[in-house]
Parts: sequence; structure tokens; C-alpha cells
Amino acid sequence: MKKLFVAMLTVLMLGSLCFGTFTALAQESEPEGGSKEYNLIDFENTDFGKHSYNAETGELTLAGTGTVRYLTTLLDSITDGKLVLKDGTAKDFSELTFVMWATISAKSLGGWQVPYIVFAKNDEATLQYHFRNTINNQYIFKNVGTAETVLQECGVGYVADESPYQMLIKKTGDTLFAQTIALPLANGGTITLEDKDMIPCFGVSAREVPGTVIKDMKMYVAPDQEQQDTYVELGAYAKSIGVKTAPAAVEQGEDLKDCTFTLNMLDGTTQELTLDDVTISGFDKNSAGKQTVTVSKEVLNSVVSTTFEVEVEGQIVTNLADFENADYGRNFYDEETGEVTLYGDDSYVNIPTVLDGITDGKLILKDGTEANISDLTFVASATIQPASVGNWTVPFLVFANTPNGSLDSHVRVNMGGAGTPAYIMCRWTDAGGTFHEDVLTQVNAAHQPEGIAYTVTAELTGTHVKYTLQIGEETLVSEIDVTHEQAENGIMPCFRFGDRTNADSVISNMQFYVKGVELGAYAKSIVVKTAPATVKQGEDLKDCTFTLNMLDGTTQELTLDDVTISGFDKNSAGEQTVTVSADVLNSSVSTTFEIEVEAAEEPGTDPDEPGDTDEIESYRVSLNKTEYAFGEEFDISTVVVTAVYESGKTEAVTVADGDLSVSGYDKEKAGEQSVVITYKGTEYTLSVTVAESGGGETGGCSGTVLGAGSAIAAVAACLFAGIVLKKRANKNRV
Repeated sequence: MKKLFVAMLTVLMLGSLCFGTFTALAQESEPEGGSKEYNLIDFENTDFGKHSYNAETGELTLAGTGTVRYLTTLLDSITDGKLVLKDGTAKDFSELTFVMWATISAKSLGGWQVPYIVFAKNDEATLQYHFRNTINNQYIFKNVGTAETVLQECGVGYVADESPYQMLIKKTGDTLFAQTIALPLANGGTITLEDKDMIPCFGVSAREVPGTVIKDMKMYVAPDQEQQDTYVELGAYAKSIGVKTAPAAVEQGEDLKDCTFTLNMLDGTTQELTLDDVTISGFDKNSAGKQTVTVSKEVLNSVVSTTFEVEVEGQIVTNLADFENADYGRNFYDEETGEVTLYGDDSYVNIPTVLDGITDGKLILKDGTEANISDLTFVASATIQPASVGNWTVPFLVFANTPNGSLDSHVRVNMGGAGTPAYIMCRWTDAGGTFHEDVLTQVNAAHQPEGIAYTVTAELTGTHVKYTLQIGEETLVSEIDVTHEQAENGIMPCFRFGDRTNADSVISNMQFYVKGVELGAYAKSIVVKTAPATVKQGEDLKDCTFTLNMLDGTTQELTLDDVTISGFDKNSAGEQTVTVSADVLNSSVSTTFEIEVEAAEEPGTDPDEPGDTDEIESYRVSLNKTEYAFGEEFDISTVVVTAVYESGKTEAVTVADGDLSVSGYDKEKAGEQSVVITYKGTEYTLSVTVAESGGGETGGCSGTVLGAGSAIAAVAACLFAGIVLKKRANKNRV
């Protein structure tokens, strides 16, 4: 009887304690100054995945996925770990108390109630602390990857399946308090986090049981620890940003406009913003297709952002110009960055284009039809970081000339003083040979500081030109009609620039394309892949391959049967420049390479007869091994040096130590490589191939050591890899 009385008294005391705790907690959840209880979570804009959130009721219904959903909070956008208060001061996260509150009607998984609530994580989210209930107990867990550890458990009493209970979690620095309230039951526990730099968060997981409902979700900064009835008031933080108006589509080449946004503040107020108030990324007016535009706004030490979709209408911009293969002379072109650095030689740099090979004034479109060049719109654009010559910036961009090159139209910028205009000019030479330079229009650009970058975009349709000059904060547009008599026979769109004898101007973002149509399968350029350095007099060309680079970025491999060869005469000894051309649609592309036609030995001469002089004229360097395994060192013993005498006689050379050096070989770079062999001060460039990593070793020509006669035969067998250079001023003639 006595034992029964003690037990009943214990239950009564626990119930009273739990009820008292719940009463205190309920009071704490709605303290004075509740209007200052800013919800740090933007529930409406959180991506709940498969879960369903009702913005009107504030209820989150779980769909049973086991994935943890971290809800979007203000804290996510703060990188310095501080919150700015209304008075302008800043507090570390660790100095503040964060409160998480929710009412849960849980479905059970066996004996487990779901969901569980995640309330602290590290930056990578590989470590987390969370809270969950069974039907009759409460646990605090620590998760590291897939490992799960119970840090604390305390009985809360029986909570029936689907019966609502309330959950309160408080985090201050590394201290966590969690409590479950299910009238008349309540219990909680406090732990110390073992891991530092934990970020307060609100996340849920349903453990594969659908139908759990969470409502009354809150995450806020608790009242000040010293003044319990005073809320910490945050600064004017933004909760989210939304798109109010935005175009569904823009024309290719056009800027965004008519966009407005709504900035939702943490205190419930809103602000209306325009494009001038936000940062835009992900939008490229020159690239056709659907684009995801990101809009962001920095508020205090936090950034809010959103996205919208826009369709850039027009064809995919494909450059008509072959910038990589242009002859820049003294100017420097960086293929990786696409930048041209000018060296001030007061010349034009002419960029090869597809149009250069067209003689009939027509472009063939993708559908097989033809269009007159004069009926199409061509766009040339470049960003210029100028250095100045006097008042003039350089370079100037040329985008149109007549077929004979006697007329050009271009834009240049004068930064010589306030109100000095930018000039749009035409220059031509009349029938009498007199040179003219006319200012066709003046753009009233404000004075800009020296060295400021600007972007020039020109659109040419027939003889009509539209210029857009983006300089500083201004966008200046000017349109002209080219009416000079030199333009009567048509204007040929082109891309070239001049630098006016000034160094260190930089041109980038170069584009030259036809607007609004897709072209046929035009070739952009052709390059030599393999070609012999020498042939015997009377022999035909062989073992030549070429790469055809198409306008759409694809390539085609060609042989001698696919191209037209000119400039080669097998019967004429000496160095020759061979031209290779290929006709593609109504255009032609071409390239050149050098070859040595070796003179045949004259009958009746014997260089070994007494009195005859037969001196070495050149050396031939070849390789007995041209293929290497990945990671294999270069074998210098495979280098063969052959002396070529004036009479045409050849002789293997015994190479002394130190006569040869090798550079340019990389054993860990797969693919074809150019290896530079230096022999007696002269450089010889040869090709080797390094196999892909993991591939087996393969051999080139045999590496067997032969006698003198056999060595000459071996050299002849590997002649295709040889390079012959004349012995003059150490100049490589490959």
C-alpha cells in the first residue's frame, strides 16, 4: 500500500511539473512585444520539393520522402556570421538565441513519430543535430553522414499517433534546448554541442511516411537575455525579392527593359525596385534561346535573389570571323582569353571572315535557299580598353567597305574634353586618287576619363548602319546611310581595326555574325594537319592531311583527294609555298605550307673522285620512334641525324654527347606533340604522339642498331618524319 501511494504521488508531481512547464512555455511563445517577433524563414518562397505547403493556412503536408528539406532563412545569405540590429550594431550568431517553434500532427513509422526537425548544421550540411519523438519518448540526435548518435533521451509520456504536439527548440551558441508539449505531458532536455560553428536552421524529414502536417512554424531571435520582455530588433533586412514585371522575350541584341521587382522586408513592408536597383546575371543579349536571369539585391550584410525566364529570339550567334587564324602582325592575340593586345604599328588588322571567299554576293542558308548579302543584317561588336593618342582613343572599329576596299566606315571616340563627341566616320578614295575623311555624325558623349572601356556594336543592312556605343553609364545610338558613290556597287561587311600608332590597347568580346538567320554548313578555315617537309625532285605530294573547321564548331578531316593544290612543281628544285584550298558551298577557304623539293643528283658526278669537292649543304633530322606510352621518357637515342651533301649524297652522322638537346616533350600530356631537337645550334621541329593514360607502349620505326649502310636504309624508311633545313644562319626551313 505504501509503495502504491509513493508511485501515485510521483505521477502527480511529474504531471504538475509538466503542466507547469507547458504553461511557462506557452507564455514564452507569445511574450509581450510579439509584433517584433520577426520570422526568419520565408516559407512561401521555400522549395519544399514533393512536400505541399499551403500559404493561406501555413500548413506543410509531408509527402513521405526521406530527404531532409532545409527551409530558406535569412541566415542562409549571411556570410560573416553576424546579424545587424536596428540600432546599427552587429551581433555574432553565437551571442543570440534562436527559437524554433512548430505544431506537429505526426504519422508514425513503427514506434517513431515523423517528421524529425533539424535545428543545427554546419556549412556543408554533412553534420547536423536534430530532434525527434517516439510515441512515448523524446530524443536529441547527432548525424555525421550516415552515422546517427543519440545524445539525450527523456521520457515525455504517451503521444498518440496523429495527435498534435508542440515542439520548442532554443539554440544559444553551443547550447541546445529541446522540449515536447502534448497536454498534459511535457518534457525537455539541454545539451552542449560538441561541434563549433553550427548554423541555426529549420529542416524537416518525413522518414518515408506521408501525411504528417506541420503548422505554426516559426524561427526567430529570442528576447534579450538580460531583458526577457524585450525582443532583439533586427535592422531593415529583406526577406525575399520577387519579380513583379519582366518580358517573356527580347530580340537578340536588345537589352532588358520594363522590369520591376518587389523587395519583401522582414518587418512585413515592401519596396518597389527597378533594373537600376538590382544586380542582373545570367543574361546575354547576343545568345539566342531561353535564359535563366538571376536578380539579386544586397541588403545590409545579406543578399536576396530570385530568377525568371526570358527567351532571346533570334539565331544562335555564330562568329563569321576566324579570330584565331587572323594575321595580327606585331599585335598579340590570346586564344584562351580572346583578347588582342595592340603594339602600335599604325596599321589595320584584317580579320578573315567567311565572306572573304564569296564572290557572288550571296549567302546560302540552312534551308538551302540563297540570300543576297545586301538583304541581310550583319552585326560587328567589340569591347575596347583603349590607350590614348592625344585626345583620340584607339583602336577604331571598321565594319564596312566596298569590295575593292576604297571605302570604310568606322567609329572612334574622342576623350579630349567635356562635350567632345564620339565620331562616326566614312573614309574613301575618289576616282582621282584623293583621300577623303568625313565625319558623318557626332555622338554627344560626355567626357570620359582616359582608359575607360567602351563597347561598339554596329549593324549593317545594305548601306544602312546603326551604331550603338556603350560608354560609361551611357548608351548612345546613331544611324546613318552610306551614300557615297563607292557604295553604289554594294558594301561588303567586314571586321578590322586600326590602332593609330599606339600600344597597349586591348580588344575583347569580338563578334561578327549575321542576324536572325541560320547559315548553311560553311567552312570557317582549313589547316594543315600533316605534310612532308621535303620531297625528291620528280615525286608527287603524298601523306598530307588537313582539318576543315566548320562555322558551327565541328571539324572534318580531309586528304589530298578532297582539296585543290597550287604552287607545287615537282620538277623544280628548291623551297616552295604550297596553297591548299577547299570549296564549301559558294565560298572557298585556303591555307599554305612550305616544302623543299630536293634536287636530283646530276648524272656523271662522283663526289668521291680526287679533286671533287662535295660539302655538307644541310642536315636532316628524323626519329626512329614517334609513339610513346603515357609517362614514358623521351628516348634521345632514337634521334637520327643525316648529312646531305651538295651532290645529293646522304650520310648518317655519328652524334657526339652534347650535340643534341630536346625540348617541348611532356610525358604526361596525351596526344600529338611538337618536339624541338637542337643540333649544332639549329632547331628542328618533329611530331611525336603520347598515348592516353593506361594505353600500352607502341613503337614507331624500328629502334634496332644497324651498320652504316643499313642505317642509311633505315633513314630512308623513316623519311616521312624527317625535316630538312638549309645550313644558313641557323634558320629552320621546315
